[in-house]
Amino acid sequence: MKKKNMIKAVAVLLTFVMVISSPFTVLAVNLTQVPYLIDSSNQSAWWSPLEIYGGTSYLAYDAPASGGHTIEVAKKNAAGTWSKLYCKESDGTIMVYPDDNGHNQPSVARDGDGYLHLFGSMHNSNWHYYRSEVPGGDLYNHSEDIPGGDTLVTYPVLQTAPNGDVYLFARVADSVADAGEKRLGKLFKWDNTAKSWSVIAVIGEQRYRDVYPDDLQFDAEGNLHILYEWSKYPSSTYRHNLSYMKYVPSTGLFYNSVGDQLSLPVTSDNSDIIQGMVSGEIWSNNNSYTGPAVQSAKMCVTDGRVRVVYRQRETENGIFKVKSAWVSGNNWITETVYAEGNTMAALDITYTGSEKRVYFCTTSGLDRAYVAIKENGVYTYESIASGKPISRLSVKRLNNTDHLYLMDNTNNLLYYGKR
Repeated sequence: MKKKNMIKAVAVLLTFVMVISSPFTVLAVNLTQVPYLIDSSNQSAWWSPLEIYGGTSYLAYDAPASGGHTIEVAKKNAAGTWSKLYCKESDGTIMVYPDDNGHNQPSVARDGDGYLHLFGSMHNSNWHYYRSEVPGGDLYNHSEDIPGGDTLVTYPVLQTAPNGDVYLFARVADSVADAGEKRLGKLFKWDNTAKSWSVIAVIGEQRYRDVYPDDLQFDAEGNLHILYEWSKYPSSTYRHNLSYMKYVPSTGLFYNSVGDQLSLPVTSDNSDIIQGMVSGEIWSNNNSYTGPAVQSAKMCVTDGRVRVVYRQRETENGIFKVKSAWVSGNNWITETVYAEGNTMAALDITYTGSEKRVYFCTTSGLDRAYVAIKENGVYTYESIASGKPISRLSVKRLNNTDHLYLMDNTNNLLYYGKR
């Protein structure tokens, strides 16, 4: 079965109109169930829980424990054999953290020497940072290595640089005073040569606003691309002003999408806004807010271009549509990818060099995880997990392959696949 959405390129204020015509296709994707117990709290949108290195795949997840969850990493080697890594304290004990859907989930990355770095189970809490002490081995608590004295940390997003450094983007409050009026977007770096962390910059800060990290991606030149949203302080399920910036490590400078240098920290008013406020949209920290908003976003960077996917509710009590964006000239161009029903806060995007792939989850149905592929102005939607109620996902492209992390929260099962 197929469902094709014919996009009429009628750009009105950088927005495209989409016409939907036919049904879904079921795509054959080789999925393997992770052979370990997964906690029901293993669900998020901002996380980066999947890493691939040296032919081995690492899937970080919450594991069930009495009173909450522990943090584990499933390891699948090139021969297809699974093993498990644990996050331990210095004395070998394993911490149990409280469940907190959408917040207390792990992100993982490897450095240039193959050591894993993992941040997890932080919702306005102290650092919970684990690092392997031998490549491919268990991870141990090294929270004291993070500088800055931050006491309220949430949403750690990680990415490995081409030179083997690791970058971390998180929402933090630097002091009790900050915690009373704003939460910052802060960028950190693991220097793989010096084997130490440092603070690069507070990249986003505004009184009565919070920064919500979404994604970090490197381009072939080693520049870091940063994606984030804003909310009204102290927090909100629904956010606004999806924003972008680029960091050039060789110079230490930050830029917007058209190459203008940015003065940091940016605010929700002067950041490079991909999706701004629409009619009827207001800043609200009421989690029952039903007006227009954005929620969750991811990006990929290939052939020198940034491609973004995000969810937007355009009207009062409307559904969250899947949208895509890219830069043309001096503007962000946006288009609708999926608008037939409501979606989960579960997105990702890859690009093959000729084919853009947008991954998303619907809120109901026997099949819920799909990839939308655009060719010649047409989106074709394909199921990537037939018969499995996938509600969260993460995708990492490496060596011309999309590696899939698919979470079934109905049955507490985690799947790994390739496309």
